[in-house]
Amino acid sequence: MSGSIAFPMPNLAEANGSFEIIIDSINPRYFNIKHSQSGRINVTKLLLMDTRFRESDRSLVPEIRSDSALSLKLNKMINRWLKSKRTMRLIRLISQEESIPLDQFVMKITDDSDDFNGIYVNESLRDMLMMELAPSYTISISRILRGMHG
Repeated sequence: MSGSIAFPMPNLAEANGSFEIIIDSINPRYFNIKHSQSGRINVTKLLLMDTRFRESDRSLVPEIRSDSALSLKLNKMINRWLKSKRTMRLIRLISQEESIPLDQFVMKITDDSDDFNGIYVNESLRDMLMMELAPSYTISISRILRGMHG
């Protein structure tokens, strides 16, 4: 499975040019759904992929079977993380360091096809959110950092 996508790709015909699909450079099993106009990434779908790749580890949401129900559960986790004091400090710091207005970090899309619904975050925040909520993504980041440090 390594190196290949094992999650169904969204229907780009429904995207109307508003979205891009980008293979994740951290973990090539994942793809990013990027909102073309804002540059934000759909973290709901990234976490959904992470959960589906870990099907044997059902401790996260053992009672949920459908992707739509799981997406709702993941959105609650994301919102909790976004509202935490630690995350708010992180957003303010990134905002100052990268000159990004605070209202440009998060948006929610619910009116498009299910392929594109979810919570979208600024790319600067995506990896931090994924490292906090997706253990397998954290392992991938750790491997990259170990490689950089020799």
